[in-house]
Amino acid sequence: MSRFVKPDTSVLTLKNGDQLIIKKRLNRGERAAMFARMRAPGAGLELDRVRMGIAKVVAYLLDWVLTEDQVPIRDLSDDERETILNGMDPEDFQECWDAIDAHELKVQEERDAEKKLRDGATASPAISPSPGTTAGAMSGSTSSTPTSTTSSLTT
Repeated sequence: MSRFVKPDTSVLTLKNGDQLIIKKRLNRGERAAMFARMRAPGAGLELDRVRMGIAKVVAYLLDWVLTEDQVPIRDLSDDERETILNGMDPEDFQECWDAIDAHELKVQEERDAEKKLRDGATASPAISPSPGTTAGAMSGSTSSTPTSTTSSLTT
């Protein structure tokens, strides 16, 4: 597994047949730009929840094939793509975001599984047998140390 992100693309098909051409994975710089876009101007490092969705779509979306609209976005700047995306119907934008979010999760799960195989991850180490399985051991919650009590009450 390479330590560098290859510029691969994926095609996501929406309910009505429209397609999104997206980056398969973001590299470190693209991810940093996405998080920077999630911050409102002057907000410091605090993320603006309203900007999170648009920032993710802008970061991943390269192009699209729309059945009803001819709106070119290939080779536009992030700001120009954001302006176009802001003109979308909110439900249609949400569908794009949901598709990209599901894709991102799927790619991360595949990557995690690949890391496990590469790293040779094994099941948990064997656990020592409990004392109850050795000869002469007591079982249950009874103490193995004898105790005695004397009563101070006499009758």
